[in-house]
Amino acid sequence: MSREGAQEVFGTAIVDAAFCRALLDCPAKAVAGFDLTQEEFAALAGIRANSLMQFATKFERWRLSKAVCKEQLPGWHRQDAYALERLAG
Repeated sequence: MSREGAQEVFGTAIVDAAFCRALLDCPAKAVAGFDLTQEEFAALAGIRANSLMQFATKFERWRLSKAVCKEQLPGWHRQDAYALERLAG
C-alpha cells in the first residue's frame, strides 16, 4: 500500500480550505486526481465525515486494519499506531 498518495491528499486538505471542503462533501470526486491504489481510492471515497480530523481518523483506522501487524506500518512508530487506536476507539 502506498503512503505517499494518501499523504498528498491530507497535505492538500490541510493547506487548501476549498479542497478540504470538497473532500468532506464528495470524497470520490476530490481524490480522483491523486496517485492512489485502488484500495486507497475506495477507502477514501467511502468515508463520510464532518471534519478533516474525523476523516483522517477513519482513513487511518482502515489503514491499520489492513496491516498484518503494526510493525509493518511504514513511516510510523508503533506507539503512534497504538495511540491512534485508543483515540479512534
